[in-house]
Amino acid sequence: MSHFEDDPFRSPTSPPSAAYPSPSAEPNTGLIVAVAIVNYVFGGLQVACGGCLAIFGATFTQMIGGIMEQDRQMTPQDQAALGIMTAVFIGIGVVFALTGLPTVLAGYGVQCQKEWGRILTIVLAGISALMGILLLLGLNPLGLLFAGYSIFTLVVLLNSSNAKAFK
Repeated sequence: MSHFEDDPFRSPTSPPSAAYPSPSAEPNTGLIVAVAIVNYVFGGLQVACGGCLAIFGATFTQMIGGIMEQDRQMTPQDQAALGIMTAVFIGIGVVFALTGLPTVLAGYGVQCQKEWGRILTIVLAGISALMGILLLLGLNPLGLLFAGYSIFTLVVLLNSSNAKAFK
């Protein structure tokens, strides 16, 4: 640490240490909290979208079944197909909602600055990056959201000074 007491450009009213602050290696807790908030938002949206998919998908298939039943007599194969479609919508919605729960849990771990929360968030960001790439290859603009989340999360959590904040 150097002090330049003889520096002619130093303000006479400020102490030497304040005139030349040393670069700090302290973690940026604002960015860490931002990662936690993004995890909460993404996880909450995933749980909500999964629930909506299960409820509205099953309702939609049952409405189609009702319309088909009014127009003509449904065969057992038609009824079985509608039952399978309903089960698929419910299954995908439940799986989608259940994958949002680890994201919310990771947000809590990052907010409390726990090492397991950091590791879980890094793993989820890697999975999100792969999903983003697949969505972008399919020309889905939602892939940009996944890619942006992954890049932001990985840049913040893999920073060596921010990594020191986790216990």
